[in-house]
Amino acid sequence: PRHKLGDQLAADIRQEAPGLRVGVWRGMEAADPFNPGKAMCTVPELPNAAQMAGLDANHGCIACPAATTCSYLAQRDQVADVWVVAHQVATRSPFAGWPRDEDGKPLRPTALIVDEDPTRGWLRGAGDEPLKLDLATLANAPTEGLTEDEAAQLTEYRRAAVAGLLPQAPGKIFRKGLDAFAPVQHSLTVSGVTLPMGTTCPAAEWAKLEWKLKPSVKLKVGTTKKEAIAAYREAADKGFIRARPILAKMIGAFLDSGDARSVNIIRAEGTMLHLAWREDIHESWQAPAMLYLGATTRPELLRFWSPQLEVTEIEVEAPHQYVVQVPREFGKTSLLKPQGVHDVVNVLLVEAAQANGETLAIVQKEPERLIRAELEKRGAVRDPLKPGEDEDAPATYRFPSGAVLHL
Repeated sequence: PRHKLGDQLAADIRQEAPGLRVGVWRGMEAADPFNPGKAMCTVPELPNAAQMAGLDANHGCIACPAATTCSYLAQRDQVADVWVVAHQVATRSPFAGWPRDEDGKPLRPTALIVDEDPTRGWLRGAGDEPLKLDLATLANAPTEGLTEDEAAQLTEYRRAAVAGLLPQAPGKIFRKGLDAFAPVQHSLTVSGVTLPMGTTCPAAEWAKLEWKLKPSVKLKVGTTKKEAIAAYREAADKGFIRARPILAKMIGAFLDSGDARSVNIIRAEGTMLHLAWREDIHESWQAPAMLYLGATTRPELLRFWSPQLEVTEIEVEAPHQYVVQVPREFGKTSLLKPQGVHDVVNVLLVEAAQANGETLAIVQKEPERLIRAELEKRGAVRDPLKPGEDEDAPATYRFPSGAVLHL
């Protein structure tokens, strides 16, 4: 889920299997391990401008003045038997460094191992960052680039969507009002015999027209950064946004499902819609063997991606230990706040007091410093540092009650 953990995993694999070549693929915004303080991409204006135009972030790499020294591009030259990547990579087309056959088609992995819960990285628009679409601007959104008939048809679809969605109450939308997008069965009757002539799917036609508005920006070798950004801005000014074809596709899938309410489309405040959906594992990553590892991962959620999932509980016998796994409520962000530190220390004091022996607590380094300070305020005494240790070394705290806490 995070590059720091990925680096540790890569190091562990190299130690256990020295004969394997292990590579780590990093995104543009990831920290560059060979250039402290810098990101893998040092010219973020280009990918940002490309994305604003509805294009892939790496579209502008051909015009990047730092391309010859770019760490993001250089990692393509890695040769690896094992790749360590972020969860999100599994839902996308394989990255540039992944091996391909002579026709340029990505090779299938022998196995795909997913460590920790991937579901947050495989859900889009969920949680605190929904994909938003304003119905107030949908009906009259741009249609530049379409024929007159196509533009008229697209506008009709958009207005039908607004008419069906805007009156709905806040929450997950209902089917009522979306009849204009229901599939239409066509038939032909000849000599009393009715022949099926296919089905028209208005929602799919709507989505197709929206995608035709996606701008095309062609950059050639020698294009400057300034020229590329200007081209992206011109494309962005055409007003294409991915949320519109995504909405059309979602309405079609919703009507096909037979469900009473959509799980993907939510009427929010004012004239806003919130869109959320599941990203499937990309077909290129479908491996003969898939292994999910995680103590808190919920199998019933993973089965949406891997329906044939089999679950095996693995427990290490340790009768002398009493383990408490702190749930997500104590995430790193909350631990950096005074109340979070106070709450965690309360938990540690109770666990240490109730334990029949010594207690071990494991926490991230940053909040650990704050927790140590709070423990010392509460009367805990730290054992002296050993020669060569610094303040961040594992610490042992002793309490007047005799309780011992290792942190």
